[in-house]
Amino acid sequence: MLVPIGIDVGGTKTHMRVSPRSSQARDLILPSADWRPAGSSHSVKGLADLLIHFLDGDLPSAIVIGAHGCDDDLECSQFRAQFEAFFDCPIMVVNDAELFGPAMGFHNCIGVVAGTGSIAVSRDGLGRMQVAGGWGWIIGDEGSAPGLVREAAKAARLHIDRGGSCAEPLVAILCSAFQLDRPTHLGTALAEEGSAADLGRHAPRVFEAAEAGSTLARRVIDEGAAALAQLVRHLNLSGVGVENVVAGGAVILGQRLLATAFLREMRARFDENISVRFLDRAPVEGACHIAEKLSFTCTGK
Repeated sequence: MLVPIGIDVGGTKTHMRVSPRSSQARDLILPSADWRPAGSSHSVKGLADLLIHFLDGDLPSAIVIGAHGCDDDLECSQFRAQFEAFFDCPIMVVNDAELFGPAMGFHNCIGVVAGTGSIAVSRDGLGRMQVAGGWGWIIGDEGSAPGLVREAAKAARLHIDRGGSCAEPLVAILCSAFQLDRPTHLGTALAEEGSAADLGRHAPRVFEAAEAGSTLARRVIDEGAAALAQLVRHLNLSGVGVENVVAGGAVILGQRLLATAFLREMRARFDENISVRFLDRAPVEGACHIAEKLSFTCTGK
């Protein structure tokens, strides 16, 4: 049977879906690390093998992949070209943030991710991908899970250097999270985590500290939200003229404090000129919607 396929490849998990309009609708969700080699952002063969197993004898009428780490048109086209070696059907590869709009029913919008990484993505009037952020947790990804932990550790460092108390909730909670007897070892502890996903798992502790009254944690969260809103501003300045933003990712969807701060920052920068929505369905739905249209365009069915 011919079926449209949507795939959402996130930094932490991968979600495959046979289009829900098909009588064979089904899903597969698993950690992205299960199919790609350690240290590799993508493994085309690994993903293709996984999809072949998932199809279980069916044939794809179209495949749309939203891929974390495909941050420009060249990377998307290279990924697509390699994937075409495994499947004889129309294939489209976009950044995973580009699935947010179609999932929510928008043809054109800015997708903002705050999860394992942070990035804002849209298309200009010529259909070219425009990106702000996505630099990785070592030097960027503000507002993401690892970015918040990194900035929280830096805030704790400055607090101690300025004579602050180790009893400050953020300092105490971070030391507990990393099993440290003194905050001066925070830098080493962060470096030993080794990956964005490993470091990002500590992000809930930043919000825990904020709820416990930490002014340091509140400031880290507010600054993370401001950085996410600034990504939208960068895209606007680059000529992306859209009126809708859809925000998604595990951190901004799972942590009320960050979502509220992001809304506040967006209103301060754009007033009511840009509408902000939070993704309330699986991003893979966006991939399926695009795959259905691609399949129809190519087959007329």
